[in-house]
Amino acid sequence: MSGQRFKRLNLKHEGQMKSVAFSPDGSLVAAAYNTGVVHVWLPQTETTQSFDRHAGGANFVTFSPDSKFILSCGSDCKIKQWASRVETEVVKDFEGHTMTVWQVRYSQDGTRFASCSGDKTVRLWNPGTGACMSVFEGHTAAVTCMSFGPRGLLASCSWDATIRVWDTGEKKLVKVLEGHQENVTSCCFSNTGDLLVSSSNDCSVKVWHPKEGTCYDTFQEHASDVSKVVINEKSTNIVSVSVDGTIWQMNVKSGKQYPALAGHSKAINDVEFSADGSVYVTVSEDGTLAIWELGSKEPICRLSSPNNDALFTCAFSPEGTRLVAGGKSGHILIWDLVPVAEDGDGGSGRNSCVIS
Repeated sequence: MSGQRFKRLNLKHEGQMKSVAFSPDGSLVAAAYNTGVVHVWLPQTETTQSFDRHAGGANFVTFSPDSKFILSCGSDCKIKQWASRVETEVVKDFEGHTMTVWQVRYSQDGTRFASCSGDKTVRLWNPGTGACMSVFEGHTAAVTCMSFGPRGLLASCSWDATIRVWDTGEKKLVKVLEGHQENVTSCCFSNTGDLLVSSSNDCSVKVWHPKEGTCYDTFQEHASDVSKVVINEKSTNIVSVSVDGTIWQMNVKSGKQYPALAGHSKAINDVEFSADGSVYVTVSEDGTLAIWELGSKEPICRLSSPNNDALFTCAFSPEGTRLVAGGKSGHILIWDLVPVAEDGDGGSGRNSCVIS
């Protein structure tokens, strides 16, 4: 990224952005807002479509693996699916949860998706027919996040301090992972499904063998709640971020740990790896987005939101040429990772940040 600039496009919308995602083919960006609106941005034409769907707020948005459909969920207990390139028509409504739906995730092959809710359940759905295929019960508190692994494995994280691993093909519980002392805030499968990493409000990150149900190791490197943990596509590196503003990294293969570094001046809300796993991005309550190389103590570049408003969510494009982020201000902030002329912003009219 050396010698490049970031060109920033600001698209202002009402409300606060809760979730953002690139389509797998990189052609679309979808963002969910606490106003209940989902906005879809088309990079080629730099235009947006808006869908006013969720009463009480939209919490999460994601694309199907083939980029043809969008799923969103909200505080109205509902899940919506529509064709990603059709302006108004909802393809299907999915109803069954009785409390806020926090997250939806497609399986890797797109033949099913899962949803998790404040009603303590995880539901498995057929996106083609709209039918609920199974209701997974067992958590004793709200289920707020999930991760799909290979071969139909699904991990669900709960405020009951446990993670449950499900076989969505056999529609059965595989293991209950116990060890965290407080709410589990995130989890992520390795690409082989042999490892699962999790984060918690107990300040720890755990590495699990999900099929055996055993904890491989526990790391207590943060001084406060761990917001999120991710593992890169090659399953070589783990990064976690905390509300104390710190970032922690570990090389899975060598076991080398990097001391937690002060990445931001306020809580870090999200972290995502680039597709090739060589860099990652963090966003914070301090209103900045930072891009990091693995093992680095300083970011490649640090970018600011309008008025330094808090940033809640971020995503890399699949090809790694764009970043999108958003939060309190309502802006969809999109940075192009492309070379531009040294004398300005290439005539684009967008703000630039030189990466040294």
